Amino acid sequence: MALQFPADQVVESRLADFIGDTDATDGDEHPLDLSSSRLRLAQLQHVFSLQREVVILDEPDTMVDDFSGVHDLIHSALEAGTALIITCHDAAFMEAVGRYAEVAEIELSQPPHAA
Repeated sequence: MALQFPADQVVESRLADFIGDTDATDGDEHPLDLSSSRLRLAQLQHVFSLQREVVILDEPDTMVDDFSGVHDLIHSALEAGTALIITCHDAAFMEAVGRYAEVAEIELSQPPHAA
């Protein structure tokens, strides 16, 4: 699961330990020293590296400067057979996901308040 606020998910003191792949970045950096956008991408890399069958992404489009990296990671996960559940308020973001994946929209309503 990728939480809405990536900093809530950091438990490693080195980026290399957090994402396991440092080809494109400095692995000795502390994840919390990254920009919010880079931290979000690192968080998604971390979650997808766990190779779970089902992954829940809570607002993966928040705190991201460039959506192409997020879409690349989501597309790769889907190609690897990962099922995704995505919560998102940004229709344009989900339309972009729909260009490379089948998207089923489910709107959850508020439960009635107990009297």
